[in-house]
Amino acid sequence: MAAEIADEEDLMEFDSDPYLTPDSTWTQPSPSSQSSPSNKQSSISEPVTEEKSQDSKSTLKEPPNLEMPEMEELDIGRESDEEPLLQTSDPAARSMSERKKARKMVFSSWVAQHAETVTKERVREIVENADEPFLSIRNLMSKQESNVIISDPREYQVELFEKAKQQNTIAVLDTGSGKTLIAVLLLRYMLDKELENRQLQGYKPKTSFFLVDCVTLVFQQFAVLECNLDQKIERFCGEMGCELWSKSVWEQLFKDNMVVVCTAEILHQCLMHSFISLDQINLLIFDEAHHAKKNHAYARIMKDFYMQELNLKKRPKIFGMTASPVDAKQDVVEAARQLEVMLDCQIATAADLSLLRMSVSRPKEKAVTYSRLRAAYLTPLCARLKETFGDLESVQRVLAFSMEATSELGEWCADHVWRLGLKEEEARKIERKTERLYLTGREGRLAAALDADLDRIRKAQQFVDQWNFLEAPNPSLPNNISSKVSLLIQYLQLIFKKSSSTRCIVFVKRRYTARILVEMFSRIDIPNVRLGLLIGTRPGDAGDVKISFRQQVLTLRDFKEGSINCLFATSIAEEGLDIPDCNVIVRFDLYATLIQYIQSRGRARHVESQYIHMLEEKNMLHIQALRDVRSGEDVMRQFCEALPADRLLQGNDCNLESVLAKEKSMRRYTEPETGATLTYTSSLVVLAHYVSCLAYLDKPKLPATTSSNGIMLQPNYFMTTENKRYVCEVVLPEQAPIRSAVGRPASNKAIAKRSAAFEMCIQLRKGDHLDGNLISTLRKFVPANANAMLAVNVKKRTEYGAKLKPRLWEDSRGCFPKKLYLTVLKLGDPENLLRPSQPLALVTRTHLPAFPAINLHLPSDKISQALSISVTNCLNVTESMVSTLNNFTRCIWRDIYAKTFEDNIPQMSYWFAPILKDAVIDSHNSVPTSLIDWDVLRFTDLHNFENPIKWTVGMPDTELEDRFMVDPGQGARRFYSAKVNSILRPSDQVPCQDLQGNVSMESILGFSRNYKNNTEEHRSEQIHVQRGMGKNYERLEFIGDCFLKMATTIPIFAIQQDHDEFHYHVARMEMICNKNLLENALKIGLPEYIRDRGITRTGFYPHGIKLLAGKGITPTSAAKKHSLGDKTIADVCEALIGAALLSYQDTKDMDMAVKAVSKMVSNRVHAVNKWSEYWPLYEKPPWQLATATASQLDLAAQIERKHKYHFRYPRLLRSAFMHPSYPFLYEKMAMVSNKFLAALAVELGFHRHLRCAGMVVEDLNRKFVVELEELKQKANGRRDYWTAAENPPKCLADIVESYIGAIFVDSEFDFQQVEHFFETHVRCFFEDMHIYDTFANNHPVTHLHNHLTLIYGCNNYSVMADEVPSVDGLPPRNVAAVIIHDRVIAHGSASSTKNAKVKACLAANDLLRDLSIELYRKDYGCDCEEVRIGQQAKGVGSPPDATTIQSDLLEVGTAI
Repeated sequence: MAAEIADEEDLMEFDSDPYLTPDSTWTQPSPSSQSSPSNKQSSISEPVTEEKSQDSKSTLKEPPNLEMPEMEELDIGRESDEEPLLQTSDPAARSMSERKKARKMVFSSWVAQHAETVTKERVREIVENADEPFLSIRNLMSKQESNVIISDPREYQVELFEKAKQQNTIAVLDTGSGKTLIAVLLLRYMLDKELENRQLQGYKPKTSFFLVDCVTLVFQQFAVLECNLDQKIERFCGEMGCELWSKSVWEQLFKDNMVVVCTAEILHQCLMHSFISLDQINLLIFDEAHHAKKNHAYARIMKDFYMQELNLKKRPKIFGMTASPVDAKQDVVEAARQLEVMLDCQIATAADLSLLRMSVSRPKEKAVTYSRLRAAYLTPLCARLKETFGDLESVQRVLAFSMEATSELGEWCADHVWRLGLKEEEARKIERKTERLYLTGREGRLAAALDADLDRIRKAQQFVDQWNFLEAPNPSLPNNISSKVSLLIQYLQLIFKKSSSTRCIVFVKRRYTARILVEMFSRIDIPNVRLGLLIGTRPGDAGDVKISFRQQVLTLRDFKEGSINCLFATSIAEEGLDIPDCNVIVRFDLYATLIQYIQSRGRARHVESQYIHMLEEKNMLHIQALRDVRSGEDVMRQFCEALPADRLLQGNDCNLESVLAKEKSMRRYTEPETGATLTYTSSLVVLAHYVSCLAYLDKPKLPATTSSNGIMLQPNYFMTTENKRYVCEVVLPEQAPIRSAVGRPASNKAIAKRSAAFEMCIQLRKGDHLDGNLISTLRKFVPANANAMLAVNVKKRTEYGAKLKPRLWEDSRGCFPKKLYLTVLKLGDPENLLRPSQPLALVTRTHLPAFPAINLHLPSDKISQALSISVTNCLNVTESMVSTLNNFTRCIWRDIYAKTFEDNIPQMSYWFAPILKDAVIDSHNSVPTSLIDWDVLRFTDLHNFENPIKWTVGMPDTELEDRFMVDPGQGARRFYSAKVNSILRPSDQVPCQDLQGNVSMESILGFSRNYKNNTEEHRSEQIHVQRGMGKNYERLEFIGDCFLKMATTIPIFAIQQDHDEFHYHVARMEMICNKNLLENALKIGLPEYIRDRGITRTGFYPHGIKLLAGKGITPTSAAKKHSLGDKTIADVCEALIGAALLSYQDTKDMDMAVKAVSKMVSNRVHAVNKWSEYWPLYEKPPWQLATATASQLDLAAQIERKHKYHFRYPRLLRSAFMHPSYPFLYEKMAMVSNKFLAALAVELGFHRHLRCAGMVVEDLNRKFVVELEELKQKANGRRDYWTAAENPPKCLADIVESYIGAIFVDSEFDFQQVEHFFETHVRCFFEDMHIYDTFANNHPVTHLHNHLTLIYGCNNYSVMADEVPSVDGLPPRNVAAVIIHDRVIAHGSASSTKNAKVKACLAANDLLRDLSIELYRKDYGCDCEEVRIGQQAKGVGSPPDATTIQSDLLEVGTAI
């Protein structure tokens, strides 16, 4: 089964020369040596070679994706340190690095041309055609059609624009009157001036800001401005996380954009941190300017920065827009004057308001009344719940609203409040709040109290589930629905009966009201009604509801398009919602202020619109509210009409003093060097950010993100009173360098709290814990090019000493031996040799240890183990016995290897001796003399060098049978004789019966045993190579790499509990990286033991003995050294670890492998030599030891039924099922996504226990589960059903890995518990690996690789990817291209590099599908096969055949 062979540390180079071996002189260029005009990050994927890329450690990870490994990101824009590309017409003369460099240059040029074609129109077309669930919020907003402002402004718009050019102005115009167009005209004017000023030498560029109050308006106003401005514009909001961007990032953004649309808080943060200064801004536009009061961000910008700038020339121009300057119940004229002072502006409106009224259509207003409502009371359901659960703080909000609903909405709604508030999702929120209250220790309760509360919450949920609800409201029942709701039903039935094109917004005060009314109307049959819900995104209390901003965007889109035509909304829809077709507004709950009335009325943009006020009969509060807004609007209009055209801001200086009087009483700090400003209000934000950064502080006692009781880090404020004034102390978590600070006494709690935060920030700045921009100096450190720093150069090769012979040979030579030792070598299955044989002994001067059995690959695919038995008893020898052994040994060298050595017994290191065929060998009890076949030795003595057996004409045929023969004329020809056939001649063909186990030759003369093959110096003659005899340390490297990662992870996790996954990764990388392995290998002298070449006879020829006949073998200095790549040495380290692990299968003992890891990594973190030494390193954190709650115990019991393991610490298990979105975490394990693990999570039912706080996550989980269950039903028992599923949500795979991690920790690092899980739940899926073959080979990248290499024999190709610039605010696009012989033949684009490569390979596969070999080579000029054959003939290299390539490729993927 092929698999994704990449992991977080190691990425295998998909190289384009599959025939090169690690010994080849051809090497691939390092990533840093590539040259290209592009500065983008590129990744290159080419065919697999044995020489992998930097820091490559193949790891089986994720079967589902089944693409070739994701490739390393190479910077193709760096300066090249290689020689220039050789321009040669001979392709064979171009080295691998030259070909790769040429392909990269081709790709870089293609990317540069291709990027120009990715125009803004094309990107927008892509967005329009994309499925919205996969679009970002930015793209969702971009996809929605924006209204292009009419280029011909009305007279009053030009009038106000001219005023705004001359002075700071607040334009007060009704909603829908085109205030934004005035802002556009002013922006065009200011941008023209800015462009002229930028031509002046020394001018400091400035930026214009369009500020809004909410996120929705950021995107809406950006869309309008983008359609009407020529200069570059960008938008920002807190949803993008930009409040944490660095100064350099902001400076670049301001440099690149002349206009910025953002929420006011974003600009306030930038000014506070001095990312931008006031003199770098030329225009501030305040949308919905009436918000500029108190501590709103509008007011804070003005008070903290604008008014503090005394140099008026440095102040930017200000333009405000509002429908009414009043948003509270106060005097209209006074509110208008206060707004003028706050924004340093003059209020202005159209000179001819009658002209304005003609231009803006207003809805017809109608007040409708409903009967008096009943007083609130308890329904039977509510009474039962209050009696049983009313004291639970977490459900009191639901209880309170349910009681109010009996009056406002009726009994049906009041009861269904519980049905919504205690359904599973909401019940989880309540449980979470209850847990937080318990863990904060506010009430000092015991775990038993928490268990009791959680149990009561679950019982309340069960009680509600079992209650008999009316499915639809029944008006005939007393108070089933209130008169208010009844009136709304009648009115909606009336307006939607008339027309299906009606667009209606029903405004309510509370989220619960909107939600319950949508639920109720969905059960009432009203023709043509299509319901929608629009409420706020801010989180509410437990049991409350919210929606995401993404859901808001989609809801507004649906309302504009008409798929929703009746929208129930809270005040979130009052401002900025521009729906031209909206023609009905219903105020189900009345407005509280004049601005709410004006803004909600402004949502009715249609020419014939209605605005309905719903009033309770004889309710004087409702009547007065209607009178107030109408009279307030009249006063506001009269105020605006009375404004003189040439009015000056008189008396504002005095009013300004009153505005800043309160500010002057509060301290203020300005950083001298940067200008960053700290105020009482901003200190709360600065301090909160600093505390969140304590997660990066190295404190070994506790997890950095939690305190001792498991609560997320946050500053705690404690309030006391002193002389009738409030004094606040802020206390930081124990990780902080400064624990507490006390603020100054204040008249109210809010100011006292700010004072304490301000004091703490000052202390942190003095201690350099805040930098000059008032940002925490504790930042998450990501080393630049960390992987490159820890990697080794795959090109680098170094000369090392090579240990050709064991030292004991030299130590024991120089004398005539008196005693010798036998090491018997025998075949475990001698019959597989297909001819008679007997054991052979290696006779040495010293006793040798026993050697492990070795598999020998014999003819006809037979295998037999070569066994070695070291006999303990010595062989006492005489000179004649040694002479006999010496003659036998010299005969072997002469007859088999054609080497004649001198007779020099003192310099001989070892001898050979034949062993009796039927001898029983016991290493401890055997007598050596009884084992040796002395008859053979005596025969050899008789026919020694001076008297060899030679063939004569009259020699009997029987003397020629069963002999080993050597042709004296051709020493390479050797034969085993069976019998004599006088009829045949040497030139005749070999009889068929003699071919078994041999290679067929054309003649008997050629049918010989060549004992020179299978050696390094005769690579081209290797005719007897069997499968499995290749460079097979890679399998050991694979398993060693896996164990190395696991072994180093355990102590890091155990010791460094305060770190997050990133720090775990970095710490482990420092240990397992190739650089560290190489350094430690050199320290212990490992390279001299590495065998990098094939078997050579020179390795076991006797040294120190003179050669009398035969080719010379005089060793040179070069023979004692070998050239090894740094990467090869690191790989051998992993292979040694793998070898040390092989004993585990039989002994279940990993100690040898643990010791090998400690030796190879040489790091104090992994200073263990036994598996049992891991567990003492782990110190159980407090959250793990805390008493388990009832819900945790219940979860443990449920999971135990699915997998037979009993948790000692159920809290560990609960942490395994917590999604990161969950607002409270004990601890999380490091995780990696995997489709199979996600399927396994569903198979085991783990998905039912996952806790998450996001509806998107739950929806994705639900879809994947449904799809998987359908696939399983159709699979008819096949275990590979999961491969056809779509990519799963990451959290499903996470919980399986976290669960296994929890078992591992809970069992005190008992690996057998992990094995038990594997054997029980995983192995059954992979018992038949063949079912995954098609799944693997069908992947486009794999298919292309196989097609090019195995069918066409081509190795000059690459699959390359790069990023093209972002257009129109879209995410960066990635393009990939398939390059064959320096030509781009196919390409693809996607949001990720991986998917772009897949698309490119799909296109290439389609192009090559029916192309013959001849046409391929002709069309693409491919001569790879001819070059390869030529190289082989020259002995440059002996590439394996296609079958071997494919088999080796799959072998890496199938090693599980």
